[in-house]
Amino acid sequence: RNPQVDADRTLAHLHRVTVPRRAWNDLCVMAFDHRSQFYELAVQAGADEARIKTLKRLLVRAAEQVERDRRIEGHVGVLIDGGAYGSDALASATGRGWWVGRPVELPGSRPLRFDDTRSVGSALVHWPTEQVVKCLVHYHPDDDVALRVEQEQRVLELWEATRASGNELLLEIIPPRAVTPAGTEDDAVLRTVARFYNLGVMPEWWKLAP
Repeated sequence: RNPQVDADRTLAHLHRVTVPRRAWNDLCVMAFDHRSQFYELAVQAGADEARIKTLKRLLVRAAEQVERDRRIEGHVGVLIDGGAYGSDALASATGRGWWVGRPVELPGSRPLRFDDTRSVGSALVHWPTEQVVKCLVHYHPDDDVALRVEQEQRVLELWEATRASGNELLLEIIPPRAVTPAGTEDDAVLRTVARFYNLGVMPEWWKLAP
């Protein structure tokens, strides 16, 4: 290994993306990594919170059935949390040859916080490398400088942690409605993507609104 090459962000990125990795040309992804939303639904329905865990296991079975009925092997993906609600479902989905994304952000956090860990790098050591690290960031390029810098530092921390762990990274960008005038959402997302690229953050995946 050449330390000068390793230190060059562009060369390191090119090396990473040109090394043979599974190609996902078409994906049908079922997302049920929601945590606070499922809890709120359970409360509204007067249902036992423990049933959320059962529901997520059933959703894995639903994805399995769709894969079989539609004959879409190699095109199935899921987004599942690894906490109390989704851990069983996540374990069931992993190892099937599916694309598997797993969230790392604390739901609703702004500035960004990581869920159930103070050290995201230490947490990722225990993740299977086939699980894609998904992180939702409520970010606007015109945020106050202090908030923007704090969020960028968190994303950089996560980026470096995934480079060390070998997991792919998916970034989801959602500009907060309170600071995003109607009709400017696309521009805010585009500027955010450009900003992260300029910072050297080059995730394998982006999750963006259509």
